Parts: sequence; structure tokens; C-alpha cells
Amino acid sequence: MRKVLVILMMLALLSLAMCGLASAQVLPYGAVTTTTLATSDTTVVPGQTITCSASGFAPNEKYSVLWDGVVIVDPFTDASGVATFSFTIPLDASAGLHTLSAVGPGAGGGTLIASATLRVSGVPAAVPPTRAEIFPITGGLPLWILLIAGLVSVVGGFGLKLRARS
Repeated sequence: MRKVLVILMMLALLSLAMCGLASAQVLPYGAVTTTTLATSDTTVVPGQTITCSASGFAPNEKYSVLWDGVVIVDPFTDASGVATFSFTIPLDASAGLHTLSAVGPGAGGGTLIASATLRVSGVPAAVPPTRAEIFPITGGLPLWILLIAGLVSVVGGFGLKLRARS
């Protein structure tokens, strides 16, 4: 029984050590890796465009931006590991809390993640009206009736002119 407990403890310690090694990131002494994802607004509406800034990533590298786990854009960082991009909240975004995340390579290696929580209200942003909404056709005659009336008028006018000459 005692041997079984010792073996289980050894396995537990080994698995903890392996988990720690798998997620470890080797950085130079004194280096601190801080990733941030800042947004121009934290309460948004569907259709609204916000400006975002991600920092702390490796310089001149591509990283991914995700909206609730779905990749929406793959921008590049500048020479200091910062990237700025615009993002339009999907029109079908449900009201409530949503996660915007940036995932990419860190300056010291490994993969870094920065997240921001956005609250979507249920009211969509104002969408400009279409031309048909601005100038609706209300109760007008069908075009073919107007064309026939115009043709009859022209033919009738020629008829009257010919009759007047004779």
C-alpha cells in the first residue's frame, strides 16, 4: 500500500513538473513580458467600429486577433512590438459580454495572449438609409402605363399636325 502511494505521489510530481515545463518561457534576466490589448471603447453596439492597440508582442511579427475565439484579423506589429487596428463589432453580435483577444509570439519566445472584455448593448449602431428608403415609390403608376401614355401622346400629336396640314 505504501509503495502505491509513493508511486502515485511521484507521478503527480512528475505531471506537475511537465506542465510547468511545457508552459515555461525563458526570458533574459530582469525581462518582463507584459501584453496588453486596449480598446477605444468597452461598451459597444453592433456595427460600431472601435480602434484597438496591442502591445508586448515580438517586433515585426504577425499575430491574430479573435472575437469570441474566431480569428477576425491578422495584423503585424511594428518595430517595438505594437500594432493598432480597427474592428467593427459584428451586426449579429448578441447583447452581453464578449472577448476580444490578441495571440502572437512574445519577444522572449513562446506565445502570448492579451484579452479585453467588451459589453455589447442590444441596440445596433445607426446604419445609413438606402436610396430606396430615402426616396420610396408610393402609389405611383407602373412604368409601362406611363410609357404607353407617352407613346399615345406623341402619335396623337403627329396625327393632329398631319390633319392640320391637310
